[in-house]
Amino acid sequence: MTHDIVTCIRCTGNETDSCGMAAATYTAAVPCRGGCWVFRNENTTSGAVTVERGCAHQDSGTTCGGDQKSQMCTSADNSPVEVCRRCCATSRCNHAGLTVPGGNAAPGVRSSAIVVLIPLVAGILLY
Repeated sequence: MTHDIVTCIRCTGNETDSCGMAAATYTAAVPCRGGCWVFRNENTTSGAVTVERGCAHQDSGTTCGGDQKSQMCTSADNSPVEVCRRCCATSRCNHAGLTVPGGNAAPGVRSSAIVVLIPLVAGILLY
């Protein structure tokens, strides 16, 4: 099975900067296999929010299926960080119109701290 390559907006920032407010015409872009993603990391204790746009993280899978097109949030036990993600399957679709408001990590939709931290570390290393 092959996955189409799409051009996705690529940036890291917060909700109010140029990345958080990225329009479909945002200049930084990257080719991604299987869809474009938006990740929103919120420290529920401090309220600090990081927004990342680009390709799938390892724990997201590489395919943008029906379940991933809706916001999905996870938080590790005993961690104040909630990670929300959402994908779309067309070029430059991961602009600010693809909302990821956060706040819906349901009990039982928890992941280990390792799964939550891997995309954060990978994002820092790849940036």
